[in-house]
Amino acid sequence: MAAAKRVVDQRTRLDDWAEAVTEAAGDDVCLDPTQKLLMLLTKKPMLSGRQAARLLNNYMEECLFDPVGVVAGASFLDVCKMQEAEVRGR
Repeated sequence: MAAAKRVVDQRTRLDDWAEAVTEAAGDDVCLDPTQKLLMLLTKKPMLSGRQAARLLNNYMEECLFDPVGVVAGASFLDVCKMQEAEVRGR
């Protein structure tokens, strides 16, 4: 859908602000390409907030309960860190 609509990610001042607030709070937020795409489609707006939340929830559950790709019992933060390490290793 994003490719068909020629959706391109462009950082906004709100993105910069959200990142600064997240860092100041001491939180570690990492989004994989699928999560970034969902957020981008919401910003455009091609998805409603409700649709994006439902899709993101389903995606996160798939990541957490995929016995092949994720260590059983891993938290979402653990999964994020594993995905980030995998992306950096490429």
